[in-house]
Amino acid sequence: MKKNKSFRFQLTFSTSLIIMSFIGIFSLILLIYMTYYLLIIGKIYTMAEDVMTPIASIIILLLFILAITALISSIICGITISDKYLKTVNKFNNNVKQIKKDGLKHRLQIDGNDELGQLGKEFNDVLDQLETSLNQQNQFVSDASHELKTPLAIIKGNLDMLLRWGKDDPEILNSSLEISSKEADRLIMLCNELLHLTREMKVKCKEAINIIPIINQIIKEFEELHPDFTFTITIDSDKKIWITEEHLRQLLI
Repeated sequence: MKKNKSFRFQLTFSTSLIIMSFIGIFSLILLIYMTYYLLIIGKIYTMAEDVMTPIASIIILLLFILAITALISSIICGITISDKYLKTVNKFNNNVKQIKKDGLKHRLQIDGNDELGQLGKEFNDVLDQLETSLNQQNQFVSDASHELKTPLAIIKGNLDMLLRWGKDDPEILNSSLEISSKEADRLIMLCNELLHLTREMKVKCKEAINIIPIINQIIKEFEELHPDFTFTITIDSDKKIWITEEHLRQLLI
């Protein structure tokens, strides 16, 4: 199986290669210029070959030293630059390990506002949404357990009574079956309400709504159903909250 190269190696190699390319181009231009300059000087002053050869050797040696220096410098610069950028990546990696170990309470520590900082903010937003979803799921399980426990207990109690002695008494038998049937209907209603609640949890509120018109409409509906009751409401004017209209009506009704 082929082993993948580390991101650090790729970043260091790419950075060093770019720096070496610029230095190489500069060295090539310098070599061409010095060679041309040396030829011009040789023609002007009619230097002998035994004089030109040492000068050319010195130039070649200097260019070789420049190339070695450029190679070492590019590697050092590449390592320095990669360490600078990978420092934030390593920090994110340690934070993710901490989140994996201790749970969703931890968040990435963001120091800058660059691309990595923006990535960290987006990751934290995802964690916020995930934590909210998990909290809603836990709340849903808790609510479901609480709401379903009572009718189930009533049904079980009536069935146990029938199994022990109630089945021999027609009146108790009919009463227990009627109660169990009503509680079963209640279970169905609770399941539908809980499913509706989970759908409402997934609805994202696009804007805050004014709750006063909705509350007034609900009160009007109750007044028509129960004209013998008096409803009084006290609320701040133009009060707005982040909720869907359907969800608010469900909570109030």
